Amino acid sequence: MEEFFEETKTDVNYTVDFIGYSQKTLAYGLYAKLNQFEQHFDTITTKYKNIALTWVLAVYAAIGFLLSNETTGLPFNHLVAVIITCVIGVIGISLIWHLDLNVYHRFWAAVFIEEIRFEREFKFLLHSRSSELLIDDNRERIFSQSLLYMIANILITLTLCVSVVFIVKEINVFLMIGTIIFFLFITFFICYFMTVTSKLVQNSFNKLIEKKFIM
Repeated sequence: MEEFFEETKTDVNYTVDFIGYSQKTLAYGLYAKLNQFEQHFDTITTKYKNIALTWVLAVYAAIGFLLSNETTGLPFNHLVAVIITCVIGVIGISLIWHLDLNVYHRFWAAVFIEEIRFEREFKFLLHSRSSELLIDDNRERIFSQSLLYMIANILITLTLCVSVVFIVKEINVFLMIGTIIFFLFITFFICYFMTVTSKLVQNSFNKLIEKKFIM
C-alpha cells in the first residue's frame, strides 16, 4: 500500500490556482454560494411534498387497516377510529404545508431575489435565465405548491365527512344533512384559508420585488 502511494505522488502533478480578493472573485463566490442555498431550499421544499404524500398514504393505509377484519376486536366503533385518523391527517398535512410555504419557501425566495440582484449588479456573471420570467414563475409556484396540500386536505376531509355520515345516519336524517353541510363548510374553509395565506406570501414577494428592482 505504501508503494502505491509513493508511485502516485511521483506520477500526479497538482496545480493550485491562486484566487485573489478582487471584487469579481468575491462576487462570483457569493453568487455561487447563493446558488447552492437556492438548490438546498428547493430540495427541502420538494422533500416536504414527498412527506405530505407519504402522510396521505399512511392515513389511508391506517383507515384500510381499521376497516379490515384484523380489527374486529376493538371495543368501539371502527368509524370513530377512522374519524380520529382523518383529523390527525388533516392536522399533519396543514403543519407540513405551513413549514413548506411560510418558512422554507420564504428562505428560498429571499435567496432567489439576492441572486437576481447579483446578476443585475455584476454584469460578468452568467445570465442563464431571465429574471422577469423567473419572477413570474415564482408567483405561480407559490399557489401551485399550496395546491398539493389543498387536494390532500380535501380528500381526507371528505373521508372524514363520509365516516361521520355513516355514524349519524341511523340517529336522525336532519342530523346527517347538517353534518354534510358542516363538513362541506370545513372543506371550503380549509381551501379558503390556504388560498388567502398563499396570496399573502405572494403579495409579500411582490412587494419585495418592487422594493428591490422597481423603485
